[in-house]
Amino acid sequence: MLATGYATKRGRRAALVHYDAVHRKLRPRAGSRMTAILSGGAIPEVFDYRVRLEPEGAFIGTLNEDFAIESLPGDIFQLGNTSWRILQIGNGVVRVADAQGQPAFDAFLAGRGAVAQRRDERGRVEAARRRRRAAARAGAAAKGR
Repeated sequence: MLATGYATKRGRRAALVHYDAVHRKLRPRAGSRMTAILSGGAIPEVFDYRVRLEPEGAFIGTLNEDFAIESLPGDIFQLGNTSWRILQIGNGVVRVADAQGQPAFDAFLAGRGAVAQRRDERGRVEAARRRRRAAARAGAAAKGR
């Protein structure tokens, strides 16, 4: 990228430095200083996997890279209003089939595994925890008066 440039969606971009082989000098190209200051050298870590329906190959949507990498073939997740069963995870593409309404893992609760599938149970536990907290606060407030 520094010496040979790089390709973008809008075409080829110039290199940020130029090596003068005759004078054996390395010099910056115009604007490279501002590029270095603004970008900080960070590499974006955002990557989405395309979700394709098999066997048609129709585009369904996208999944976060972390979710796609941590998933296994056979896992069921929900995207939109439909549950999908993962058939294959490949080069930036997750191939899926309709899961026929089976309960799905919530794709947006990464790392929660089976807990995300038990929404009713989790809701009851959370409600009980909130009731206990409210009662404890009310008791503490009554003692403080």
